[in-house]
Amino acid sequence: MPSTEIIMVRYKLPRYENETLATVLKYTEVPYHLTAYDNGISNPGLSKTWNKCIERSDADYICLLNSDVNVEPEWLKKMLSVFDTHKEQKPGIVGPITNRCGTHQSGHEKANDLRLVQPCDTLSGFCMVFPKRIWEEVGGFDEGYFLYGEDSDFCERVKEAGYGLFTAYDTFVFHYGHKSMENAEEIEPDFDVQAVRQESAKRFRERWGRTLKL
Repeated sequence: MPSTEIIMVRYKLPRYENETLATVLKYTEVPYHLTAYDNGISNPGLSKTWNKCIERSDADYICLLNSDVNVEPEWLKKMLSVFDTHKEQKPGIVGPITNRCGTHQSGHEKANDLRLVQPCDTLSGFCMVFPKRIWEEVGGFDEGYFLYGEDSDFCERVKEAGYGLFTAYDTFVFHYGHKSMENAEEIEPDFDVQAVRQESAKRFRERWGRTLKL
């Protein structure tokens, strides 16, 4: 059976991080290894952190998971199944629906009983699953992004390499949203959220010729 590495980056948010870990431990029903990486105050950037953790993994699949989410029964099993059920469409990344994020995945209250899986144009990095070999093929996450935009850029490069993106509408992951960013502003007074957003948007626009949705 394929192995999966769940990677969660911690950022001094024990209440949310512990809640996330509790639901992962309770509801993950397939073999997995969990890495909870403590980014601390000296934050090298999310892209660099993800790349470092993925590079160290020997798993077949990688699941990136924010530290302010709650997963539900069979969440990972459902998303992993897409790589088999839609094999002819060459799935590159699969993501769930949620209550809050910056893409079409947002605005849902619970998982869809119709168990629909649909192709999509982009996916949010709050929760995404992909084969490690595809991460290797496209060259990992662009470390030029510090926080915002690295997931959108990764999606574009995966599509450019000939793979599809899919939303699993039968999989719901609750997302508090923006908790790490709120904490960053509190513990790092000089951290300029708007400047980071603008730099990410500029980098994405120059590379892909369109606006980055933040």
